[in-house]
Amino acid sequence: MADDDQRVRRRRSFDEDPDTYQIARPGYPPPVSGRRVGLSMTGVVKRAARAIVIDDDGRLLLIKRTKPGRAPYWTTPGGGVEPGDVSVEQAMVRELREELGAEVAAVQQVFLVSDQIGAGEAAVQHFFVCRLRHLDLDRRHGPEFLEPGSGRYDLDRVVLGADGELPVDLKPAAVKAFIEANWIALIAAIEPDTTVSAAVTGPGVQVVAALLWRGDHIVLVREQRDGQEIWSIPGGGVERGELLTEALIREVWEETGLRLAAVGPLAYVVNTTTERYPSAVVLTFDCADWDGEIAPRDPDGKVTGAVLLPLAEAKQVLASSLASRPEIEPLLVHLDGAGGRTRLWSYRDDHPIY
Repeated sequence: MADDDQRVRRRRSFDEDPDTYQIARPGYPPPVSGRRVGLSMTGVVKRAARAIVIDDDGRLLLIKRTKPGRAPYWTTPGGGVEPGDVSVEQAMVRELREELGAEVAAVQQVFLVSDQIGAGEAAVQHFFVCRLRHLDLDRRHGPEFLEPGSGRYDLDRVVLGADGELPVDLKPAAVKAFIEANWIALIAAIEPDTTVSAAVTGPGVQVVAALLWRGDHIVLVREQRDGQEIWSIPGGGVERGELLTEALIREVWEETGLRLAAVGPLAYVVNTTTERYPSAVVLTFDCADWDGEIAPRDPDGKVTGAVLLPLAEAKQVLASSLASRPEIEPLLVHLDGAGGRTRLWSYRDDHPIY
C-alpha cells in the first residue's frame, strides 16, 4: 500500500497543475547529478514519462481529466518515473499499460519540458512519440483509479482540425504547441522507415522467447504459420530500438496476456541462418515471475490460443509440433534437464552444426 501511495503522489506531482511546465528543451535527458541553467546548477529531482500516442487512423490518444470544481483538461498518458524502472522509456511503456492497457511501437523521444520547482531543483517531463499497436481498457489498472478524489481519467481520441490546431485544452501548453507545430513530422516518425539499409533490416535478426514456469507446468502457445497450426513457447522478434527484456515482456503480453514481472536467467541460445532469416539469434529465458490470466491478444492475429500444461504433457505436444528443428530440439533437451549450463546451438538450414 505504501508503494501505491507513493505512486499516486508521484503522478499528482506532475498532474496537479500540468501547465506549470513552461521550458521546452529538445534533446536527451540531462544527467541526474545536475545541469547548468543560467549561472546555477539545477538537479533533476522529479521525472515523468509521457507518450504522444497516434493510432492507425491518425488520431491522438489523450486522457481527459475531470476533477471536482475544475474545468476539464487533457493530458498525454504517462506519469512519474519509479525507482524500479530501468529507463525513462520503460517507465512510459509501463504507464501506458497501467493507464490504457496499451502496447506501442516505433518509440522515439521527441520533446522535453522542464520546470524549476525549488532552489536548485527541477522537474522534467520526457515526451515520446509512438504508434498504437493494441489497446484494451479492461486491462488498465493503478491506484489512481481507486481514489475518488483523483477525478476521472477518460480516454479521448482527438483529431486535429483542418487548421492543424488541437481542439482541446491540452496541458502543458508547450506540448500542445509542439504537437500542433510538428504534427506532420510526428506522423512520419511512426511510419516504417523504408530508407533503412539492408545491413540493418536484413542479417542480424534477434528473437526472444520465454519458458513461463508455474511449478512443474509451462505455458505453450498455438499459432498459425504458413497455413499450419504450430505449438511452441511465447516469443518473437525484437523490434528496432527495443531492449531484449522489453521485447520479451511485450511478446509475452501479446501472445498470452500475462504480465512478466521479471526476466529470468538465460536458458539457451540458438543461432540459425537460412535464406529467409540469415544470421538469426534466438535467446530463450526461464521465467517464473509472472501473473495474470491467459488471454492472447496478438495484434498480428497469428496466436490463436495459449495454455498452461503439466511438463510431461507439454513435452508430448512439443515433440509432435510442426515447428522447425532449431525451435524444438534445444527446447526439449532443456526441458529434459539434459541441457546443463547455458548452451549455444547452431543450425544452418535446419541442420545442426557441431
